[in-house]
Amino acid sequence: MRRRIKAALMVLPDQAAKDLDPAWFTEGDNIRVADAFPVDVMLNACGETYESLQPFAVTVDMEGTPVRTVDLEGLLRTKRTMRDKDVSDRQVLERALQALKS
Repeated sequence: MRRRIKAALMVLPDQAAKDLDPAWFTEGDNIRVADAFPVDVMLNACGETYESLQPFAVTVDMEGTPVRTVDLEGLLRTKRTMRDKDVSDRQVLERALQALKS
């Protein structure tokens, strides 16, 4: 999986990932790649992992490019901290989920 993550990051415009050592991608570590735009590789967010978020995985169309991500419920699961930003993110996500259910 580590080499696949690095290979996926190599499509970024500046190829900043070329200097990443796949050994850095260990369970629980998060890495920011500062390319033309920053990309956070989060292998663990609030105890959630790739595997635990699989039930929430969706593919969305971004201007003709399919992008695999998590739905609102999955994203909400990654925001269970007391950081101010996560608290406000949770409120927005909870309202969005409520609106979808109405």
